[in-house]
Amino acid sequence: MRYITALIIMVLFSSTSYSQTYEIGIMAGGANYIGDVGSTSYISPNKFAFGGIAKWNRSNRHSFRASLLYTSLSADDADADDSRRNQRGYEFENSILEGSLGLEYTFWEWNLHNYKPQFVPYLYTGITGFLSNEMALDRNKMPIVINGSLYLKPNYYHQVSRMCLIEDEINEEP
Repeated sequence: MRYITALIIMVLFSSTSYSQTYEIGIMAGGANYIGDVGSTSYISPNKFAFGGIAKWNRSNRHSFRASLLYTSLSADDADADDSRRNQRGYEFENSILEGSLGLEYTFWEWNLHNYKPQFVPYLYTGITGFLSNEMALDRNKMPIVINGSLYLKPNYYHQVSRMCLIEDEINEEP
């Protein structure tokens, strides 16, 4: 079974590494709750978040994108700097599964096969829905959001390949 899994992964990555018409990837990082329960620090990841992304680069200007993210959030008033929150003593733990379908629009041409450094702003818009364990949501309804965000897309391929070549030259023995 593990050989079949390895073969499937190799086939998927080999087909995406040449054409870059289709892309798949993984996402990993930290997550934290920002709200009226728990710590008063806004950026303080205390749980692991992970997910996957798939993109279809339809042209040099736009791509269709799907992503799926999962995390477990928790907060405890005992972690807050505010004494009123400490006295209140609320706490919770909840898992969230988020799915998103949308479109990326690049403001100027993004050439995937150009190895020169590129920094291109792009707009992402789409529909996002999430499932969670209870909280104040109706379990029979999935909240859906129409979102829009502005990002900056860098291309580091050229710098990474150049660093690999320099490292290779340094490691060669005369």
